[in-house]
Amino acid sequence: MPKSSKNSVNVNDPKLLFEKALTLLDKNSGSPKLFRKALKLIRRSADLGYAEAQSNMGYVYFHGYGVIRDLQEALRWYRLAADQGFAPAQTNLGFMYAAGHGVGQDYVEAVNFFRRAVDQGFAESQNALGFMYEHGIGVAQDYDEALKLYRLAVDQGHGQGQNNLGLMYCEGYGVPKDHQEAIRLFRLAAGQGYDTAQNNLGFMYQHGIGVAQDYDEALKLFGLAAGQGYDVAADNLGFMYQHGLGVAQDDREADGWFEFAGHQRRYAPVNNHLGLKRLAELFRTLEAQLNDVDMQRCKGIKLPLTH
Repeated sequence: MPKSSKNSVNVNDPKLLFEKALTLLDKNSGSPKLFRKALKLIRRSADLGYAEAQSNMGYVYFHGYGVIRDLQEALRWYRLAADQGFAPAQTNLGFMYAAGHGVGQDYVEAVNFFRRAVDQGFAESQNALGFMYEHGIGVAQDYDEALKLYRLAVDQGHGQGQNNLGLMYCEGYGVPKDHQEAIRLFRLAAGQGYDTAQNNLGFMYQHGIGVAQDYDEALKLFGLAAGQGYDVAADNLGFMYQHGLGVAQDDREADGWFEFAGHQRRYAPVNNHLGLKRLAELFRTLEAQLNDVDMQRCKGIKLPLTH
């Protein structure tokens, strides 16, 4: 009797196929050949019904990684994974309905998908649904519900949730104003490298809100956020140089940062039809994946403090 090889068994094991694809991607140093091989394995795993692979195929088609970008195909794969209860896919569908990517914009349907993932304790959706409640998008505005959801996300160490909860304390939305608590939350998120929180914390130091005014710390934090391409932080750096706050006044340097910020806004793939300041960032690149094919997470919600 012929012996079955390990590889022949793996061909029909969707989980092992997907794990093998991730191993290849970890080794990938820009090799198109390795990427194509990994993508083939992910597709095979997805065809065999593995939800995580299906969700990653949705991500691949949304961004056009190794395939022609196709939002309808992205929706199809996300739905297959969402129907199996895979929370990242449910969340990404929520983002697609909220932004109207490949489907008619439908905030109520977005909320429904976020809620399904929240019911599984998925922090990304806890944060997103909290944002919807905070601003009354697809649901009646409810600060208490927003606070509850943000706190659930914060309890899981979610940087965007930390930032958004910090903003609610900073502005006194649903809670008494508490700048110390806002700073604590901004600092937690900034410590994870979250650029909006770095900017917000910098703003607090710049203006001495809840902390002693410290232009050096503000410059450092704005620089960290701007270094990640965050346009609002670049604007704030420009403002500091324009007015000589903590640095020698330098119009040329200021203009450079203002130009950089404008460039980031012109070429960032955002959708500004929603009308709320920076709300479009919520729907920017659909990075709710736990194991995206490029192993990266996006910025997500951004509600910066500005001048």
